[in-house]
Parts: sequence; C-alpha cells; structure tokens
Amino acid sequence: MSRLFKNGLSLKTQVYGLIIVISVVSFVVRIVTDVETTRDYLQTQMGSHAQDTATSLGLSISPYLEEDSLMIAQTMATAIFDSGYYKQIKFTNADNKIVFDLTSPKRVESVPNWFITAVKLEAPTMQSELNNGWIMAGVLEVTSHVGQSYLTLWEHTKRSFYGSLLLLVASLAVAYLILRAVFKPLKAVENQAHLVTRKRFTLNDEIPVARELRTVTTAINNMVMNLQSTFDSLTKQTQALTDEVYLDSLTGLGNRRSFENHFNSVVPAITPDAPITAMMITLPSLANINQTVSYQDGDEHVHDVSVTLQNVFSALTNSKIFRLNGSTFIALVPLDMQFLNRTRLDINDAFSKKKNSLHVNGFANLALVNVDKGSSIGGVLSALDTGCTIGDSAVNKVDKDTLFSVKEWRSLIQSIIATGEVSFSVQPVKRTNSQNKQCYFEVFAHFTHEGEKVNNGHLFAMAEKLNLTEELDKKIIRNFVNVKEQHPDDTFALNISKASLYSTDFIEWLTLYAHTKPGTATPIHH
Repeated sequence: MSRLFKNGLSLKTQVYGLIIVISVVSFVVRIVTDVETTRDYLQTQMGSHAQDTATSLGLSISPYLEEDSLMIAQTMATAIFDSGYYKQIKFTNADNKIVFDLTSPKRVESVPNWFITAVKLEAPTMQSELNNGWIMAGVLEVTSHVGQSYLTLWEHTKRSFYGSLLLLVASLAVAYLILRAVFKPLKAVENQAHLVTRKRFTLNDEIPVARELRTVTTAINNMVMNLQSTFDSLTKQTQALTDEVYLDSLTGLGNRRSFENHFNSVVPAITPDAPITAMMITLPSLANINQTVSYQDGDEHVHDVSVTLQNVFSALTNSKIFRLNGSTFIALVPLDMQFLNRTRLDINDAFSKKKNSLHVNGFANLALVNVDKGSSIGGVLSALDTGCTIGDSAVNKVDKDTLFSVKEWRSLIQSIIATGEVSFSVQPVKRTNSQNKQCYFEVFAHFTHEGEKVNNGHLFAMAEKLNLTEELDKKIIRNFVNVKEQHPDDTFALNISKASLYSTDFIEWLTLYAHTKPGTATPIHH
C-alpha cells in the first residue's frame, strides 16, 4: 500500500474505478428500488383482491346462512378457495363460533428461501359482515396467499436484474472504449516522459483529437526536440573536450594524462601471476624528418608507426598503447617481459621494412621494463628512457629459435592437458576480525612440463587465444578432485578462468561432473 501511494495512482485507474463504482452503485440502487416498488404494488394488490373477494363472496353466500343451507355456502367458498390465491377463508357466526375455516399451507417451490427471507410480503386479511335479512349473521374473513405474489416478484426481479446487468455491461464497455481513446495519447505522453529521463528522445506521431490533449502532445514534442538538440550539443562538446584532454589528435591513441590514469589503475593489481610489462618506442629520426622534409611528413611517419603498433598489440588481450609526446609511444601489456620477446621481434621486423635514408638515427628504439607493484610512473619512465637511449642492441641478441611459436604453444598446452603434472598450493582464508575462524582454503594450480614450471600468465593467455582455456580448467578440476577426496571435511575455493565461468558448455560439463562425484560436489567452490 505504501508503494502504491509513493508511486501514485494513475489517472486512468482513478477514472475507471470511479465509473465502475458509480455504475455498480446505480445498478444495485436500481434493483433495490425496483424490487421495493413492485413489492409495495403487490402488497396493495393482495389487500385489494382479498377485500373484493370477501365482499363478493359474502353477498353470494348471504341467502344460504340458514342451518340447513350452510353446506351450499361452504361449497361456494371452497370453489373460490381452490383457485390458490387465498391462504384462508373463515366464516364466524354471530355467536363468535367458526362455521367453516378453509386453510392452505401451500408454498411456491420455484422461489428461493433466501429471497423470501430478504423480501417480506405480509398476507392481508380482509373482512365482510354478512346479514340474514335484517339480522347480522356473522363475519367472513379472507386472507390472500403470498405465494403467487412472491413468484411474480421473483420473476420480475430476475428480469430487472438481467436487464440492468446487460445495461451495466454495455455502459461500461462503451465507457471503456471512449476512455481508452482518451487515455491512449496520455499514456504515450507518459512513456515519452519516461524515455526522456533515460536520455531517449522520441516523438509522438499520433496527435489526439481532443483539443487539450493535442496542445499537451504538441508541447511535449517541441520540448523533446529542444532537449534532444541541447543534449546532442552538450554531448558533442563533452566528447570534444574528452578527446582533447585524453586523446592524441594525430593518432587517436591515449595521451600522457590517459596513460597516467591507466597506469595508476592497474599497478595496484599486479601479482606474480598477473604481471605488467611496459614497452617504450621512440622515433629518433622524427626531428630530422621535420627539419629536412616537412612537418606533414613527420606527422605521416608518426601515424604510420601508430598503425603498426596497433596492429601488433591488437593480438595481445588487454594491452594499451599511448602516445606520450611527439616521438614517444608507450604500451602497457599484462604479460611478463620474457613473453613479449616475440612481440618485440615482430615490431622490429615491421619497422625494418619501413626504414629508409631519412631515418638517419634509426627507425625506432625499443625498451622493455617489468612494472612492479607500487612502482611510480617517474621510475618506470626513467628506466624506459634509459633503455631507449642505450639502443636496441639487446633486441638483436634475441634468438628466434628459442621462442615458442603459436604452433609450439598449442602442442605444449595440449600436452599439459593430456599428461601434464598439476600441483596445488593452498592458502587459508579467515574472517575479518576473527583470529581462529577459518572460512575456506584458496587453491592455486601450478603446471609442470618436462620438469619445469610453466608461467600461468603466459599459459592461460595463449590458451585463451587458442580456445583451450576450458580444457585447462577441466584438467585442474579433475586433478584437484583427487586431492579433495583426501580432505572431505574442508572447503576449498578453486581458481579458474573467467572465460570458463561464462561458458554455458563448461557449466553443463561441471554440473554433470559434479553428479559423478557426489562426495565432493558441494564443498568445491569457484
């Protein structure tokens, strides 16, 4: 109820409710009034009918009130009584002695008892004094039977009820159709207002016929158009300011401010299994191109380098490239420096194909630095700048044959899935502000191949690229179940990749596998 008052009751509901209440009340009042009017009429009619019968019957039997003729009088009274309209016909002589008393207990079966109880009809008794000559012979009493009146009243009530009900339904149907035509444009205006609050600007194409609603709809449409125009203008201004503040206008890459924000957001999350490597690329010949050719050619050189870097780093998930200043680019990659050796070779190969006589100081210098947790931007940039100043001689010493290719990575991962060794380390997790109460053990998996541990960051990065992440996670779960069976009473949290958790096939496999291991299904969490 409080929610109803908080959100408000719609005008449509209020009007419909008011019309329904008024119609139902009118319907009930009409039925009650009709029944009462008919009841009063029948009550009067029964009294009148009883009086007429008492008078006419009294005149008819007056000549037969002698002792030897009373049987004729009773026979005449019985003939009238048998018509069924009378409950009692009684004749009492002058000595207050009952000469004959005809009584009928008959009731009408087709009238329900509840109706008879609810609507009372009183059986009127009328009298007529009978004379034998000039002497008063007695009193004739006639009481009408209410059965026929109840039947008449019941049939009339049913006809009145069904007729009124039909009229009520027809009236409500017509009112509904009219109100729906009136409220439809109001509903459209309400929806339009809600959409505006969600920054969705729509116009009502259907203009209502009613003058007031037409005015409101037109005004709302004009307001929405003005709001949309203002919002679009502000959005363009905001986007332009954002691009100016955080994007490099020449390359479309993030600028130094964007790099600093990203650096500060990722450095606190660095762990041994989630390293960050920074790569700096400088263009030592850019100044020579600007001076000897033109600044336009220098801009083309910078843009060409940015396109090359974006093509190379696009294959590395979650890598980011920024342009710090005119001749300096920097990339942050969530992999360690050893894993980026092939990427560095790919960049050098691409740059060597573009080198010409204008690059008197070389096409580009590259430097790599592992970013540690808590590292400062100044320290990282200083180390990178030193590496670029020394030159890329270290790059030339990298032996390509010692680097894994994609094919070799696929073979390595498939070998680990098939026969590789998996070891586990656990770390107890306790509740905050509790020294002894332990929640569960967090489990970390380590893979061994040919006697050497494989870096998890590299392994899962390549597995994701080769769509083998789910198989690796299945390998972890199968191997850990053996460990879990040795500790059935402990609860473990097993670290698996996010890609598996969002995979429907993996969840279905995990559900089926859990059913095959009922003893370990419940305590294993992920």
